[in-house]
Amino acid sequence: ADAPPWEESARAPRQPEPPAPAQPAPLGQGAGPAAPPPAAPASTPADADAAPLFSGNWGELIAGLRERLGAKEIMLAQNAELTGVRGNLFCLRAPPQFRFSATPEVQALLAQALSEALGAPVQLDVALGEISGETPFMQQQRLRGEALEAARERLQQDPVVMALVREFDATLRPDSIQPVQE
Repeated sequence: ADAPPWEESARAPRQPEPPAPAQPAPLGQGAGPAAPPPAAPASTPADADAAPLFSGNWGELIAGLRERLGAKEIMLAQNAELTGVRGNLFCLRAPPQFRFSATPEVQALLAQALSEALGAPVQLDVALGEISGETPFMQQQRLRGEALEAARERLQQDPVVMALVREFDATLRPDSIQPVQE
C-alpha cells in the first residue's frame, strides 16, 4: 500500500543521512500538558516538491487550515487534542460538550482538508472524552495570558510609568493593559 508522505522519509532515506526514527509514539502519553510533541522526520532538499510533512504539532497544522474549514470543523480541530498518529490515521479526543461538531460530516470535511494539506489521504478517529493534554485553543489561551502578564510587568517596570505614578500620584489600571498584537 502507498504510505503517506510523512512516513516515506522514515522508511527510505534519500541520501546518506542517518535513518529517521520510526513512527513516533502516540502524542500526549506519559508526558505532562506542557511537553512538546515528538518531532517528525524532517524533509530533505530532494523532498522540496513533495507534500509537506506533519511536524507533530497539531495546533500548527490546523492553524494553516483555517481558510479551508467551516465553523464546525474549526471548532472540532481547535478543541480536540491529538492523542496519536498511526500511519494516515489521526486520533483525536474532544470534550463531550463538542459532540455537535464531531459528526461524521464534520469529521469528513476536516479529514479532507488535512488530506489536501498533507498531500495524502487522512482518516480521523474522534473519541469524546476528557482532555488530558492541551488543545490548540487551550494553548492559544495560555499564550495570550502569558503575553498579557508580560505586558503588564513591562509596563509596571517602565521608568516613565514609574515617574508618572511617583510624581503625579497616577494609578496604573492593570485591566486596561493589552499586549501589542504583532
